[in-house]
Amino acid sequence: MKRHIVCLGDSNTHGYCADPADCADGSLRRFNESERWTCRLQAALGEDFLVLEEGLPGRTTVFDDPVEESLSALPYLYPCLMSHAPVSLLVVMLGTNDTKERLGANACAWCGRHSPSTAGRAGSPTF
Repeated sequence: MKRHIVCLGDSNTHGYCADPADCADGSLRRFNESERWTCRLQAALGEDFLVLEEGLPGRTTVFDDPVEESLSALPYLYPCLMSHAPVSLLVVMLGTNDTKERLGANACAWCGRHSPSTAGRAGSPTF
């Protein structure tokens, strides 16, 4: 069986191309398979590995976006890993979208809501 490598990320993992003039696929605004880093990783590793591209433009680490729903990676992570099991390696490339001004995030925003005193309560992760 091939070793599964799940690449969970945002538009960088998805292969978003901001300038259609730079994209071979133009109107799709996505780099093609010869350009995306996940596909290049697959080619470099060979047939013993399966690189699974789980990139979504706008995805955040743990923050719910009030404008675009279902972009937080945290609730998606477990079902994602289960759907690709067995997973040999998880590569996480997230954080860029956490700096959106509308999220009001800073270095302590998540930690303050999920401190050790709230860990273990319903809806709070435990560490």
